[in-house]
Amino acid sequence: MAAEKTFRFTLLTPTRKLAEQDVVNVIFRAETGDVGILAGHEPIITTLGYGSVRVFDKEGTETVFTAFGGFAEMDDNNNLRIMSDKAERADEIDVERAKSAAERSRRAQAEKTDALAIRKAELAFRRAQVRLEVSSYPIIQGKHDDL
Repeated sequence: MAAEKTFRFTLLTPTRKLAEQDVVNVIFRAETGDVGILAGHEPIITTLGYGSVRVFDKEGTETVFTAFGGFAEMDDNNNLRIMSDKAERADEIDVERAKSAAERSRRAQAEKTDALAIRKAELAFRRAQVRLEVSSYPIIQGKHDDL
């Protein structure tokens, strides 16, 4: 079996670098839907939505992150950079805090009348939802031929 081709993946926020490694596959949420990247992908630049970033290394191990806004760029040198306004590793998520945030933001949506306050509450709820979804992902170890 031929070795899987890899590419360089970097995940950055304004305050830290969460990942920089060689990988075989990255799946992330763009504003237009999910995007999958393999080595040799055509260069693209796209805006990020709120969602997961799933990273698979050559051993088949999956690492999962959240990302909330920003953009992704795959260049013609086989480098994928995701620059997110806010991101975190799945294992950093405080599930109880996310549940509390979801509850608070739902109440705020129901109680607020100002359009901006309602929108802020909607975004807070979506962030909490993403955190809860990502925290429940099973971690994949080993080969990922069936993906």
